[in-house]
This record gives sequence, structure tokens and C-alpha cells, in this order.
Amino acid sequence: MKSIKWQVALSNGQQILEDNDFKNDETSSAWQKLLSYISDNNLEITSLSLLTSDNRTFNLPSGGKRPRFKAFYDVEKPVGFNFGHRIGYDVKENSVEHEELFIFIEATYPNYKLQLWVDEHNPDNCWVLVLNG
Repeated sequence: MKSIKWQVALSNGQQILEDNDFKNDETSSAWQKLLSYISDNNLEITSLSLLTSDNRTFNLPSGGKRPRFKAFYDVEKPVGFNFGHRIGYDVKENSVEHEELFIFIEATYPNYKLQLWVDEHNPDNCWVLVLNG
């Protein structure tokens, strides 16, 4: 079982958790299935977060009209969300010495992207990146 899963809230109020509602298979990923479902039903993602197996949650800013916390009511809202995995390697003398697996979620804004990265082997390690463009 995976230790970190994505969870989303949709514009119709539906809450979706990876592997509970959409699962990976040979033809498409759970994320691709979610995106198809959103497109087919004319929906939008209003929030995206990561949930660890020990119930820690890493949240991006909400794109909803009424975020849970009042402090977020008047801040710029994301115009889109994304999710992915990346692998990092340390290579020494043509052999892999160390491998790291990362999961990231991304909030897209008109002029930048906000990414939240979590180490899949050690979810205590996380980073935030702001990318221009």
C-alpha cells in the first residue's frame, strides 16, 4: 500500500481520495482517471492535498469560494492544480548510490506555480517551491 495519496475536493462538493475512488491500472493512472471524470462532468478541483498513511495532511491553498480558514478568504486563488512523482538519484562511478522518490502537488496561478514536495520514503521531509511562469 502506498504511504502517500492525493486527495481532492471538487466544485460539486465531492471529496475524492486516491485508491479509494480512483485506482491505478495498466491503462491509466488514478490522476488521469480523475482528470477524465472532471472533464466528463464539467467540474473543477477546488483543493488538492497529500495524505500520509499516519494521517498527516499537506495542503495547498484552496481554490474554493469559502476556504476552511478565514485567513485564506481574500488571498489569490489558484486557477489550476497538478500532481506528480519524481525520482532523484545520486550517481557515483556509473552506479546509483542513492535513490529518492518524491510526490508533489502544484497550485497554478496566472504568473507562477506553487509546488509542495514530500519525500515518499520519509514524509517528515517536505519542501515548497515557487516557480515563475
